[in-house]
Amino acid sequence: MSEKIYFSSFSISNDAKSEILRRIENSGLTEPVIHLYDRAEISHILSEARNISSNERAVTGLKKEILENESQLIPSLEAGVCGQLECIAGEVQEIEGIQFMWVESFSKVFDGCTLDFLNGHLVIWDRDMEAHTLRSLAAKYYRTTK
Repeated sequence: MSEKIYFSSFSISNDAKSEILRRIENSGLTEPVIHLYDRAEISHILSEARNISSNERAVTGLKKEILENESQLIPSLEAGVCGQLECIAGEVQEIEGIQFMWVESFSKVFDGCTLDFLNGHLVIWDRDMEAHTLRSLAAKYYRTTK
């Protein structure tokens, strides 16, 4: 097992922890690991592409429509559950009793942040109490550390 990274200022709210533990329990995995990722809701921008009968034309149409409407995508943070064997050695860290896929560089980006579960969605609150997805948090971090 890799050396443990200590997180002095990254926390997980009780609501987020409960939601993550629920997902772990529902996974049925014996060695579960949480991986955080961003996803985007696209159903509100899809139109005619959904009604095309040919699979190939449908996929091409969906990709084109999504790219044309990228600014309208609604990003959200998700937490998936995978097995320990699916993880790269050294990239699993325990945070508040939960195993996470975690690379060392995350520690700087997540410094001072809290993972929360609010209104049915995971969210990362930064030190300024701004809500973030992974992408927006990383963007803010790299903008402010230049």
